[in-house]
Amino acid sequence: MEMVLFFCVAALFVALIAISIIALRRGVWWKNHSWELPELGIQLHGHPVDRDLREMIRRLERALPEEYSERVKRRIMEKSRVGETEWRNRWFELKRFFVLTSILKRVPMYSRDVDSVWHEMLLFTRDYERFSNEFLGTYLHHDPHDQPVFDPLERAWFDWTYTLFFRPTLYSRYVWGSFFRHPMPPELLREFETSSEDQLLERYFNRESARRFEEAKRLCRFVIGTVRRAIGEARKYAERYGRDVTGLRSHLFSLKSREMEPAVWMLGALAYLSLYHAENFLAAKKKLLGRVADSGSSGAGAGYVTSPGFTEGVWDDLGCDSDSGGGDGGSSCGGAGCGGGS
Repeated sequence: MEMVLFFCVAALFVALIAISIIALRRGVWWKNHSWELPELGIQLHGHPVDRDLREMIRRLERALPEEYSERVKRRIMEKSRVGETEWRNRWFELKRFFVLTSILKRVPMYSRDVDSVWHEMLLFTRDYERFSNEFLGTYLHHDPHDQPVFDPLERAWFDWTYTLFFRPTLYSRYVWGSFFRHPMPPELLREFETSSEDQLLERYFNRESARRFEEAKRLCRFVIGTVRRAIGEARKYAERYGRDVTGLRSHLFSLKSREMEPAVWMLGALAYLSLYHAENFLAAKKKLLGRVADSGSSGAGAGYVTSPGFTEGVWDDLGCDSDSGGGDGGSSCGGAGCGGGS
């Protein structure tokens, strides 16, 4: 009897070790995976917007000649001791960051890993000046802060615009930190409802880029229109059906399969939560969307972008150490810190 008990305990112990090893491997497999996507993994909104985004990306690629990127790559791989895959993932996310700086007035840097690549670019002074002028028409400043103060408004705005233009991946969540942990301030949403387009362009968008490049101007206006649409849909639903999160959950998931713009689907939910549940945003978000498995996805990292599919997984919290992104969605480089834009 004692021998049987011994073998049972031993078998249980071995099983627990095996389960732990499998779980550990599942938790880190994606860190060694390439998360590059064609055309920077842009969201597909329709011909005019997609055309403008692609033109902006082509201009970015022209401003980053291979010789320049290779020199930056060698320095990063030597100094940070990272491999080819990690380099390519960081470079991919930095390009996305640069696209945002061409549209927005200010883009905080929320990743020390991505920021390390930006720092190395700056060391090649002439190349960096040429890049800035060709891509933005002006110098792209890098403003490090020794003691950055995290601004939830800026983080919420970053999450909104990043997700509007790009399909997040598991690496995006790792390197930038958790998305959508902060509501958009109601006063900001009201400003988008009541202010003129020119007023919003002046306050929140890169006017220099918009003056020089027509596609940048159109994309700024697209952001304004999308925010207004999301707010309008949220208010319309609340007026018709009330502010109960449970009912909205069923409504949103019924729209998911029909919504042509998946980012707008998510941003509509964010607008609703920000307008009516800002004080308990995280609890309401969890109640509204639940874990990503509730959406019918399965497998490691389900819901995050691994193919051109729906992107609801950006709402989910990833079970990993986000030591690059700041954990709670804060900035490891600067919440109001290393910022891009002009």
